[in-house]
Amino acid sequence: MLKMKRKFESGAEKRKKLKAKQQCAEKLRGSLSNFLISDTDTACSSSSSMLPVTRECEINVNDTVEATSECLTVSSEASVQEFPLQRNDVPVPSVETQSSSCVNFPLDIALWPSHISDDKIIDYLIDNKPQNIGDVGLLKSEFVDRNRKYSRSFCTSNFYTTKANGTKEFREWLRFSTTSKCVYCYVCKLFSHSENKLKDGYNDWRNVNKALKEHESSLDHVRSILAFKRRSSALGRVDSNMVKQLEEQQQYWR
Repeated sequence: MLKMKRKFESGAEKRKKLKAKQQCAEKLRGSLSNFLISDTDTACSSSSSMLPVTRECEINVNDTVEATSECLTVSSEASVQEFPLQRNDVPVPSVETQSSSCVNFPLDIALWPSHISDDKIIDYLIDNKPQNIGDVGLLKSEFVDRNRKYSRSFCTSNFYTTKANGTKEFREWLRFSTTSKCVYCYVCKLFSHSENKLKDGYNDWRNVNKALKEHESSLDHVRSILAFKRRSSALGRVDSNMVKQLEEQQQYWR
């Protein structure tokens, strides 16, 4: 039996085949590029018919982007394309999902209306409590008595009340604003239906300490704190310090 000799490709043939493979790879890369930037094709589709049919394209996509079920939409006049998000990426909530009236509502209590009836705004202000606005040192006034000039001011110590046992407790409900140069009870501002000094704004610095004591022990204030507690509980927001003050004030009225 005659032995057949194994035929080896010549160097020229090997180079020719290698060149053909390289040209094929270039065409595949070009096809993938056209697929991604095409104005007429839609990317990130769940349909298998919209994916490149070549194995090489699938490998390139999986090497660069981890496939997920979430997509980020980017709009332009030329085309609309979707790009898969990484699993660690968290889309930022749009402010359009919130009520524009709430987002634009000022946290400066001096700019609030005399009465707030919108439940959404009340809920928003329970979650986003009003801020103290400005420098507390600007809350002062001058007066003349018997040809002598005096100055009175609101002090940081006024933020605390002294209990019967001598301990000091922070007044959680008290806010100030240099916009109006007044102090306020923001809880009464939200829930009180009666007129009171701390709801409308108070700036008699000569008598402020007395006014604060009278206000926090008033029945109207206790009712407002109770309404605040109920609303906070319904929203799952409970201010433990405010609840403690409510319990003490309820004991006062029993």
